[in-house]
Amino acid sequence: MTPTIGLDIGGTYIKAGIVYKGRILRKISVPTQAGEGRERVIRNILASIAKLHDKTTRVGVGCPGSIDHKRGMVIASTNLPIAGINFPELIKKKFNLLAKIDNDANCFALGEFSHGAGKGYKNMVGITMGTGIGSGVIINGEVYRGRNRAAELGHTIIKYDGEKCGCGKKGHVEAYIGTKGIQKRFGKKISPEEIYKLASKGNKKAIKVWEDTGYYLGIGITNIIHSFDPDIIVIGGNVSKAWKFFSKSMFETVKKNSLFTRTPIVRARLEDAGVIGAAELVR
Repeated sequence: MTPTIGLDIGGTYIKAGIVYKGRILRKISVPTQAGEGRERVIRNILASIAKLHDKTTRVGVGCPGSIDHKRGMVIASTNLPIAGINFPELIKKKFNLLAKIDNDANCFALGEFSHGAGKGYKNMVGITMGTGIGSGVIINGEVYRGRNRAAELGHTIIKYDGEKCGCGKKGHVEAYIGTKGIQKRFGKKISPEEIYKLASKGNKKAIKVWEDTGYYLGIGITNIIHSFDPDIIVIGGNVSKAWKFFSKSMFETVKKNSLFTRTPIVRARLEDAGVIGAAELVR
């Protein structure tokens, strides 16, 4: 088995690692610098590969947005100016390496399924909680993509006339448990991490925000259970660090509303599931 580069492209940082048998042997992080434009982002992505490419012949790329994984094309990416770029072709031309690309949430799910909390199961749903709510679905050991954009579970509707989502539509899960939704309920534009710290100090308003987050997440998970009846649901992402404050209300909501209440819902096990999952694309 050849070591593989896994790339997890985020709005703030590009994480890259040499992955071998599900373990990251070497990891680097390069600023994305999305605000400085398309060429800068591309340059930083290629620079991260350049630091590691002499160790392998293959690169897997996880990227936020709509991805045509068969053609290797970024169709659209809300927070990154890289729509229309074919990264496998670009990487092949620059480094002569085999490369594949997929949505970053699919890579997260694939990483946890292969080497993390989902290992040993056949069917899994992975959820990433952050600025947005990403998700990936594994069915019979394979990533389910539908025609190309399946598993946008963060944009399932939990209140048809509810809060406006970043995508412009109303009532989506992401509008309630993404970063902006959490900030709006708290009433100040501070990070979920800071709200978590306040909750840890006993701040009642912060604790209530996380309890409500668990409720809304629980409604979304109930819809997932009814749609897929997965063997396990794995939750990761930066916001999931507040697990101890939102998990109780999440479990209570699922138990109250789900027809099937035995689906395990667990925290992600891997620190860099996106990097490991991206490497799995070309393993």
